[in-house]
Amino acid sequence: MNRYSNLGRFLEGLLFILIILVIFETYGEDLAVFLNLNVGIRRALLLAGFFFDVIFSIEFISRLIISGKRGGLGRYLAREGGVIDFLASLPLLIFSSGPLLFMTFLSEGTGFTLPVVGSIGLMAVGNLRFLKIVKTIRIIRIFRLVRAMKLFGKIKTRYLMTPRYVAGPIIIVIAISVAALFGFSFLENEQVIQPKAEEVSRILSSFVAMEDEADFDLLFNDADSLLMIQSDGKTVYRNIASGIFEELYLNDDYYNVEVGPYVLYLDNKDVKRTHALINMMVFDIIIAFIIIMTTLYRRFFNRHIASPVNVMYKGFNTKDYSTPVRIQENRKDFEMYQLAEQYNKKWLPIKRRIIDIKREKE
Repeated sequence: MNRYSNLGRFLEGLLFILIILVIFETYGEDLAVFLNLNVGIRRALLLAGFFFDVIFSIEFISRLIISGKRGGLGRYLAREGGVIDFLASLPLLIFSSGPLLFMTFLSEGTGFTLPVVGSIGLMAVGNLRFLKIVKTIRIIRIFRLVRAMKLFGKIKTRYLMTPRYVAGPIIIVIAISVAALFGFSFLENEQVIQPKAEEVSRILSSFVAMEDEADFDLLFNDADSLLMIQSDGKTVYRNIASGIFEELYLNDDYYNVEVGPYVLYLDNKDVKRTHALINMMVFDIIIAFIIIMTTLYRRFFNRHIASPVNVMYKGFNTKDYSTPVRIQENRKDFEMYQLAEQYNKKWLPIKRRIIDIKREKE
C-alpha cells in the first residue's frame, strides 16, 4: 500500500509539472505569434502542445478504465473532476493540436488558395476562421490548472466544501471566456481580410485585362499586405525576401488568391497578432481570477463559512467539544453568524449542562 502511495505521489507530482508546463506552452503559442518569432520556435511549441494533449488523453483514458473496473465511473465523472479531465484532453487532441499539427507540417507551403476571382477572400476567411476556432479551443487547457490546484492543496483545505465552492466559479469563468472567444470566432466578419484581397485583385485584374506587361513595383507600391506574385510557378514580384518569408511565415500566416494566370500571396499576420493578443488578454484575466479566488476568496470563505460550520458540526457530534463560534461584530448580521449566535447562546449552555449532569451521576 505504501509502495502504491509513493508511486501515486510521484505520478501526481509529475502530472502537476506537466500541467504547469502546458499552461506556459499554451500562452507561449500566442506570445510567439504576437512577437512574430521565427517558425522554428512556433513549430516547437505546436509539437509540445500536441505531445501534452497526447499525454493527458492517455491519462484520462487510463483513469476512465480504472474507475470503470472499480465501479466508480459515475463518481469519477460527476464528483472527481472526470469531466474536466475529459475537456482538457481528448477534445483538444482531436479538434486543436491534431489539426494544427497537420496544417503546419503535413500541408506546409500550401497556404489558403482561392481560385475564384468573384468571391475573393470568402474561402480564405472560412479557412482562417476555422483555424482561429481551433486555436481558441486551446484555452480549455487551463482547466487542468484547476485540477492541479485541487491535487496539490492550492485550493484544497481541511474543509471539504471549500475546494468545490472555489473551483465552481473558476470553471464558470473559464467556460464563459471560451464561449465568448468562440462567439468572436464565428461572428467576426471578413472586414480585415476581404478588403485587402479585393483591392489587390482589382488592381491586378485591371492589369490582366489591359496590359501584357507591367511594372509590379509601381503597381503595388502601397499594397503592404501583398507578399509576392507568382505566375506559372515563377515569382514575378516579391515584397519580402525569400529567406525572411521561409523564416517567419507558416502556412496560415498568409493566403493565396488566383487572378488570371497570377497567384497572389497576401499577408495574414496582422489578423493573427490581433487574435493572439485577445487570447492572451483572456488568458491573463482567467489567471488573475484564479489567483484571486484561490487566495482572497478562499480565505474569506474559510473564515466566514467553512470554519463556523466546522465548529458547529464538531459541537453537535463531539462529546467534549464545546468551543463557541467566533463572531465578528462587523459581520454579525450575516445569516451564518446569526445561526452561530444561536448555537453559542442556546446549544452550548444546554450541552455543558448535560455534560455536568452526567458527571454528577458518575
